[in-house]
Amino acid sequence: MLFTAPDTFSSYVLGSPSVWFNDNELLAMNVQRPKNETKVYLSVGSLETPKFGEQQNMVRGARLLAEKINAVDSSHLILNFKTIEGASHAIAFPTTAIHGLDWIHAKTSL
Repeated sequence: MLFTAPDTFSSYVLGSPSVWFNDNELLAMNVQRPKNETKVYLSVGSLETPKFGEQQNMVRGARLLAEKINAVDSSHLILNFKTIEGASHAIAFPTTAIHGLDWIHAKTSL
């Protein structure tokens, strides 16, 4: 939705995205620029790598996705990307939900 119909929602919370899925199809997608302010909170746990038991390197994938989002030529797209230090996938999910919703709604500077 963020890439194909970005104005569907005014904000997105993306936690530990499976960028690797379908041969990194997400990274190859064409991106439509949002017409309205669109906030994106993206995070991943620092332990979400094969070294710590994950099958895929989720940290690398999240970084590549952040780069793709940052490359969108739009002043309407606001990205807040975080790596949650010491977090596995099980810890990153609730942390992402809490921090992401707080950033979107309370406009804090996490």
